[in-house]
Amino acid sequence: MCPKGKKLWDLGRQCVPEMMSLERLKKVIDTGEELRVFDTIYEAMPRRNFSSHILQCAPEWLTVLEMRNVLWSDWGNPERILSGLKTFGKRPATAQDPLPFLFVG
Repeated sequence: MCPKGKKLWDLGRQCVPEMMSLERLKKVIDTGEELRVFDTIYEAMPRRNFSSHILQCAPEWLTVLEMRNVLWSDWGNPERILSGLKTFGKRPATAQDPLPFLFVG
């Protein structure tokens, strides 16, 4: 996926307006109220599925390209992630593993 953030926000307003209460955060960003307001909004927010509530709501904005020699793995839960890593011959990273962007030596 390669959408512009503004387009996703507009689709949110169109397809799941009940979730757009996050816009209330604009007024309290960088204030002492930010975390409290965020927690309040998040707790009251309904759960929605991105694919069925956003993408299926606006199919005119979607384009699909065929890709060859690519594997797809839906990593929607930890078990799927572990299964996908096993398929690729990888193991999960642990807290003891060095971060790849840090010099170790």
